[in-house]
Amino acid sequence: MRPQPEDVLKLAARIVELKGDLAFAEAQWDALFIGTVSANQNPKVRSISEESGVGRILSLMNASPEKGFEAPAISDELNIPLATTRTTLSKLVGRGKIEKRGPALYGALTTKEKEVHEGTS
Repeated sequence: MRPQPEDVLKLAARIVELKGDLAFAEAQWDALFIGTVSANQNPKVRSISEESGVGRILSLMNASPEKGFEAPAISDELNIPLATTRTTLSKLVGRGKIEKRGPALYGALTTKEKEVHEGTS
């Protein structure tokens, strides 16, 4: 039995609505742990506050740039849930804010790495 076109359109509209709700919820999640959403509430424009999970992780790593950090140690040190720490570390690596030095080992960008990510090499 073929679905009725009206039913398909209703379901497609509902899916679009739910995707929008999900994007908004993800932006709120990121604001809690990754940075603050700007005053215009555009989830693509964020600033990193020192109090955010990202700010605290970057501060910890930049305080000892030669040191390698594992997610469980960061989680314990900063009192951030381990799952959130792992997700944040992955996003920071993807955004070129920190480097992955080995399996489960992360660290602050070296001067050379910063130049590569900033395009000044």
